[in-house]
Amino acid sequence: MAPLGAAPNAELCVGRYTAQRVPGHVLIFAAGVHRSAGCVVFFRREAGDDFPPRFSLWHVRPHAPGLHAVTPFSAWTAFQTTRDVDQVQILDASGSQSITVDDVPERSREHQP
Repeated sequence: MAPLGAAPNAELCVGRYTAQRVPGHVLIFAAGVHRSAGCVVFFRREAGDDFPPRFSLWHVRPHAPGLHAVTPFSAWTAFQTTRDVDQVQILDASGSQSITVDDVPERSREHQP
């Protein structure tokens, strides 16, 4: 049974993570592969008033049998903050992971509108 707030038939997923700090926000990215097509991947903010907030990575498999092919995925989430954040916690099928938050390179910020 999926935890409260998770999508029906959702399962914890596994990914590789990066996190970046931009003025006023922290962005969290996940990337990985599935062995079949059609999975929907998403982040969920965990309940509680923890700071920084904790997130988990989930996927929902297709209801019908899917094409058996290695299929890359990516997902992202963000939260607003004016506080310094050095690490974020991600829960996935491998357990809890601590991800270092890096500053967005100065050159990337030059291209923002």
